[in-house]
Amino acid sequence: MTPDAPAIDLRINGPTWLVLACDIDHLAPEAVLPWFLEPGRLRRWWGEEYEIDLQRGGSYVIRWPSIGRTLRGQIASIGATHLVFSWSFDEEPGVPAYVVALNSTERNGGATLEISHGAYRDDVTGAAERQSHLEGWSFFLPRLLAAIRTHQ
Repeated sequence: MTPDAPAIDLRINGPTWLVLACDIDHLAPEAVLPWFLEPGRLRRWWGEEYEIDLQRGGSYVIRWPSIGRTLRGQIASIGATHLVFSWSFDEEPGVPAYVVALNSTERNGGATLEISHGAYRDDVTGAAERQSHLEGWSFFLPRLLAAIRTHQ
C-alpha cells in the first residue's frame, strides 16, 4: 500500500459475512451515502448507468454496458446515514442475492463507512463469492475515497 492509499479495515471475513470499514476525513456521516445514491457521484467511482428509486422497496440497478454486467437489487432500508439493499448480477442467475448494508458514523470531524456484505453460505462456493466481493470492494473503495477527496 502506498502512503496515499486509503486504509481499508477488514473487520470480518467469513464465514457468512464480509465487513469492511474505511475512514473518510472532513465529510459528515450524512454526506457519505449520496455517493451511493446519486448517479452523478456514482459515475465518478462505480458503474456507468443507474436506476435508483430512493425509497424502501425501490429498485437499485447499476449497469456496466461496456462489460455487459448489470447489478440489480432492491432497497430494504434507507436513511441519512444508512442504506441496505439486495445485490445480485443478472448474468449470474444461479447465485443468490446478497445483502449490502452501509452505515456511516461520525469520527473526529469525519466519518467512518462500514460495509457489511452477506450472508454467504458456509461452504467452498460461499467462500469464493465472499473472496470475489472482497476483491471488488478492495478495488472500488479506493476509487470512492479518491472521488470524494477530489470533489469535496
